[in-house]
Amino acid sequence: MSRIIDCSLIVSAQTWRPIWRVAIATRHQALVEVNGLRVKPQASSIHMSAHCLTHIDSPLHYIEGGPTVADLPIDRCFGEAAVVDLTDKGELEEITGDDMDKRGTHVKEGDIVLLKTGWIERNAGGVAGNMEGMPANWDFWRKGPYPTLSMAEWMVQKNVKAVGYDGPNDCNFHQTIIYECTRTGPVPKARDRHVHITHLSHGILHIEYLCNLTAINKSRVMFYAVPLKLKTEGSPVRAFAIEE
Repeated sequence: MSRIIDCSLIVSAQTWRPIWRVAIATRHQALVEVNGLRVKPQASSIHMSAHCLTHIDSPLHYIEGGPTVADLPIDRCFGEAAVVDLTDKGELEEITGDDMDKRGTHVKEGDIVLLKTGWIERNAGGVAGNMEGMPANWDFWRKGPYPTLSMAEWMVQKNVKAVGYDGPNDCNFHQTIIYECTRTGPVPKARDRHVHITHLSHGILHIEYLCNLTAINKSRVMFYAVPLKLKTEGSPVRAFAIEE
């Protein structure tokens, strides 16, 4: 029997990260009774970053002239996924190409690779899937295990089609994100985003801020992170895995 694991964070106005500010406006109509039902129509509008919470990046996010999300073949956003167990990685511990050599022997060409660190659950009281926004614990940003250039190059050599993360997703993220969140320093320069640039320049998509990867028990699953058909460099997704 199939098992579905929801890997998406809830989008709500509770999202606190400054560049992700979510504004939801709801218009209500008058309450009426129709055939014994209390009916109160409502319609909402949403203003948010295309990179807010669980989302996907197309190459255009960093690579000039790269495809938008709407340009991506839909099969780039779902398919067989290799789950790489990195739950033993501690604070500020690197995820390297050597780690992938040891733990990613089941990764195949054309896979989506899911890096299961459990970091988001550790910083959300174990209930990230029910949490609105991101962990308010600063340690999520400052102390998480993080991918390195050697890991990114490993993914290129394996010719995977996407990489998914449940924690900080660039090799200097742990050092720079705090500046953005506290507004005490500069936003990191694009030239420092080694993992993003390496992946996106080779057509490897980024699926970021996943949750509940620790609920996946098998090393290979079907995985879906299908975006809206937006003419932008990123899009929110509803991400989920299916275990057979």
